Amino acid sequence: MKTLWEIASLACLLIGLCPAGTYRQCSSPQYAEIGQQGTVECVFPANFSAIVWYDSEDNRGSQVARIERQADKSLRISENSAEGGTYRIALNGSLIIPLVSTHHDRNFTVFIVDENSAVSTFVIKLITVVYPNADAPMVNSCEGHSPCLVHAVNETHLSCTYKHARPAVILSWYHYKSSEGKLEPLIATQQSFREDGVTFTSVLNIYIANMTSNVLSLFTCEAVGPALKGKMETNVLVTNALSERCVSCRNEIPKRNVILDTLLEIPCIDNGIPYAYVWQLEQHKRSQTLVSSVKNKANFRDDINIAMNVSKEGALIISRVNFRVTGIYTCFSVGVGISSAHSVEVKVQAFSDGSSTSGRTVALIMAVIASILFLAVFVGLVVAIVYRKKLGKELTKPDLNQRHSQFSKQKIKTTQWLFGENPPKTVKELDEQQKAVPVVKMSRATFSQRFQRFQDEKLAL
Repeated sequence: MKTLWEIASLACLLIGLCPAGTYRQCSSPQYAEIGQQGTVECVFPANFSAIVWYDSEDNRGSQVARIERQADKSLRISENSAEGGTYRIALNGSLIIPLVSTHHDRNFTVFIVDENSAVSTFVIKLITVVYPNADAPMVNSCEGHSPCLVHAVNETHLSCTYKHARPAVILSWYHYKSSEGKLEPLIATQQSFREDGVTFTSVLNIYIANMTSNVLSLFTCEAVGPALKGKMETNVLVTNALSERCVSCRNEIPKRNVILDTLLEIPCIDNGIPYAYVWQLEQHKRSQTLVSSVKNKANFRDDINIAMNVSKEGALIISRVNFRVTGIYTCFSVGVGISSAHSVEVKVQAFSDGSSTSGRTVALIMAVIASILFLAVFVGLVVAIVYRKKLGKELTKPDLNQRHSQFSKQKIKTTQWLFGENPPKTVKELDEQQKAVPVVKMSRATFSQRFQRFQDEKLAL
């Protein structure tokens, strides 16, 4: 049931008797994120008389919210429920959606009556949005890197995809023309389909033939849309595999000798700045990509064990040369009037070819001195070990008086008798030994017992 104010307003609009409002500050389309609170807003006049919202392109839909200014300047608010749920209206006249869903993907109509009873009508298209997590569109064989590198012989197929977005993202393919120095759009048909009833997946495929004309080609997949915060792109560098295979087969590859632990800089092109380039290193007939760059945005390989950088002109800079740097370096580049491959063979040596004889002599002398010092240390260790063994033997000998050293000599004959075959002589020697070494003592009683045992053993035989 429409109020008298609405009936009067509609009647005057239909017959053209209402003064037209001059208010023109409602933008369309507007966006609201699904699952969040959304707002459909305009910059309304400060002294408005009434603002009425409908959830359709005209007043035939449901009135969802309304605000009127009373005679006493107070505001009267009316909020209703519709297909999309409950709506609210702010004091400034903006329509508030507490929880945005796909039902709110529609047009809303707002009637504005200013203080002079002039009526303005606006239709605002609301687009519901789901923001994706991806930072750039995905291209087959790129694994999320940009720029990425693709090897082709004669032809190749590139597929650009963007998932989990609402509304569907718009994709475009571009090809860099070196003759004109700009990106040229390619004609292709995009496919978009729903994944879960809410978000969309966009796919754009291109087929490229006749790849043998250029050593390097640049293709760019661009993504735009309300679900993206700005333009996003993925750059694909396509190299001619035949040109790569012929790098090591060329007869005239410049050679460059570099000194160990020095700085090495290899230019990509002779003059100018390439728009895009790829540096490759060939070692033992095997090539690997070092770095690829588009518009000075370089992407280095993580598994390369060489400390390197690039200049804005595309030159490869190795801060400290070691023997792993040896190999053939090739820069594939494309730019304004440029489509070339520049190769150089790098060899690492300990000394420069122009070094003086005195410098080499000094190095040789230092090597000889080091060898002599090592030999001296080795001989000293051997002598120390031998002396230590000899000294150990001397220290383990008994400390005897020189007059009685005969008692410790090996020439003393041993027998099976306790006191030898001549007991009187043995007793005499023992007595002299006791005098020489006072520590060894024997009482007469003990001696008599041992002597008696000796006599008994002799009689028994």
